[in-house]
Amino acid sequence: AGKLTDRDLLAAQATAASRRERVLVARNKVSDMEEELKRVMDPTNEEFLWKQEIVPVDRPLARATEIQMREAIGLALHNRAELKVARLDLENLGIAIDKTDNDLLPELNLKGNYGWTGLDTNWKNSVDELATHHHQGWTAGIDFVLPLGNARARAGHEQASLRKRQALIRYKDVEKSVVLDVRKAVRYLRTALQRITASGQARQLAEEALAAQEDKYEAGRSTALEVLESQSLVRDAA
Repeated sequence: AGKLTDRDLLAAQATAASRRERVLVARNKVSDMEEELKRVMDPTNEEFLWKQEIVPVDRPLARATEIQMREAIGLALHNRAELKVARLDLENLGIAIDKTDNDLLPELNLKGNYGWTGLDTNWKNSVDELATHHHQGWTAGIDFVLPLGNARARAGHEQASLRKRQALIRYKDVEKSVVLDVRKAVRYLRTALQRITASGQARQLAEEALAAQEDKYEAGRSTALEVLESQSLVRDAA
């Protein structure tokens, strides 16, 4: 087997120390991700769940799934909460504009009255006369109002129209942001799948190189430092 020189020994010790530091960092990252998962699982913030340890029972599998960009964008445009709020805002402003449109129109009102009259020189008798319905009467009329200038209604209509145009601009801006978010997410997923595939191939090759290096070490044709370097390549490919 290969023998360690002083230089190789120091290098191996440095590598081991570096690996211990990386293990600590990795454990801390696992704890952070575990607590993030607990936060998603339990929005009520129960103390019981925070004390539990999440232990995976199997390895995650990466399945290549083709994501249709157009379909993903359509779902996002239909379901995103900020777009629903913006659409509701546009609908309310549309109703407000309809009201201001009505305020600009002339008014034509039909009025009518029907009733009974109690006629007598005595107050009590006049009240009793109402019950007999002897003196019935009715009136009818039409009121037509045509505002001259109607500046107040026109100003209200212009303000409502301006608010709707502004809301439409905001809606289009939110819509563009949603589309951009989806496009970025789809590209990220596609790239992530490609990286997983490439990483798996790199790890397989690194493991084969490590096995060859270990065989050489057993045969005395390699050093422990070279084995450690091969192990580092396997770790980095994971």
